[in-house]
Amino acid sequence: MVLFADPKKYNPDKPFKPWFRKVLVNLCINYYKKHQQQVHETGFEFIPESKDSQPSALDDMQYDELARLIQRLPTAYRTVFNLYILDGYTHEEIAGMMDISIGTSKSNLSRAREKLRELLKPRNHEKEILR
Repeated sequence: MVLFADPKKYNPDKPFKPWFRKVLVNLCINYYKKHQQQVHETGFEFIPESKDSQPSALDDMQYDELARLIQRLPTAYRTVFNLYILDGYTHEEIAGMMDISIGTSKSNLSRAREKLRELLKPRNHEKEILR
């Protein structure tokens, strides 16, 4: 593994966990770039938040179910979603790491959220559980 190829790159005076996280994120991004078949540049399009009065499927959802739904997202959407929502990167940082525009990062996040909303609708969510 690349992490252990050159242990001199780690500075023991700094916390290990943030350094390790940064290395892993960069490895994932490099892997994504290397294996990306086609770059689909999409312009930023605002997709409004849906305002459903029904209880959300998230209320009863388990972590594994949500992780499975996130894995169903297209690769570009899933990557931006994970970096922004789970890892806390800004759109500017994501754009720099993935070599895309800030608008594309925002668009991919918005579309990932919309796709997850669609997957979480009760009818669609029930079909997913039955698979």
